Amino acid sequence: MKKIFIIVILILLMGCGPDMAGKTYLKLRFEYLFVQGVDCYDSKEYNKAIGFFVKASQTNPNNEEVYLYISASNRELEQYKEALVALEMAIQINPIDDNIARRGLIYARIGEDDNSIKDFQSLSKDHNLDKAQTLNYAWALSRKKFHKKALDVIDKAIDIDPIHQYYFFKYQYFIGINDYEEALIEINKAILQSPLDDYIARRGSIYSVLYESEKAINDYQAVYDRFPLNDSQLSNYFGALSEKERYEEALEIINFALLTDSLNVRYILEKGIICSYMKNFEDAIPIFRKTLEIVNNSNIDYSTVCYYFLSTCYYRLDDYEVALIEIDLCLNKYNQNKGNYSGSFIFD
Repeated sequence: MKKIFIIVILILLMGCGPDMAGKTYLKLRFEYLFVQGVDCYDSKEYNKAIGFFVKASQTNPNNEEVYLYISASNRELEQYKEALVALEMAIQINPIDDNIARRGLIYARIGEDDNSIKDFQSLSKDHNLDKAQTLNYAWALSRKKFHKKALDVIDKAIDIDPIHQYYFFKYQYFIGINDYEEALIEINKAILQSPLDDYIARRGSIYSVLYESEKAINDYQAVYDRFPLNDSQLSNYFGALSEKERYEEALEIINFALLTDSLNVRYILEKGIICSYMKNFEDAIPIFRKTLEIVNNSNIDYSTVCYYFLSTCYYRLDDYEVALIEIDLCLNKYNQNKGNYSGSFIFD
């Protein structure tokens, strides 16, 4: 390709005067570098693309498109500050709404929410944002506590193009204010659009919080073999199975989780609780003791829950003296924490 380019230049320059030859050379050099850059960009070779586009911009510093490609390439590499510098050059050449919106997106990505909001609000009323711009604008507004405005932005976008990412944004908003009924409505809409495992697992967590254990179990089971549930989701899965007295299944899942994270205090504690529900009190006691050992060497405070269940286990084993000691420790720890223990366990 390079040899062909040189031959073409020589042929074209043979019939030109000095000034025309220079301009023709620069034009052809720019076009060659730009085309090479676009090819690399389309092939997702973004670092190579940037190299070609930078050389092209040095050949023709007044071309808006080359700066937009430099910015887009840097954005793909999550090099947002470099993307912003290139975009500012494009805006100096052509300060149109499209470019301002692109800058608003980058400002949001780097946490400059005030600048992001300012850019998006400066756009003409009939300007339509793309998906990424819409979501970043909404998140910038939400982070600045303009929640109603953020929802207005998303609802307007839904009227134009009801894609699952917009419903997922609304789901996250309602989760943030603990409105689980509304969150369930929005995640269901997202699932109808795109039944992603992540969405289904999140719906399982909502069902768990709403004590719809069977539905929670169904969702978690649907994705368990192919999607990595996080700590909270696994805990909710254990809890839902326990709620339906499916203790053996819960214990199997906990044991599997502990194979990859053997010191996860939450899993260990859950295992002890399930053993106690199964009336395997002698098995549960050393598990709670192990949990206390881990708690003593960390900042995670599940000790209140441990002492409560230890008291229960000893009581069920007719060892009332030790049970009394454990319940006193539980009450002392509970009072120290003013009831704000770390676990999401109900004393039952």
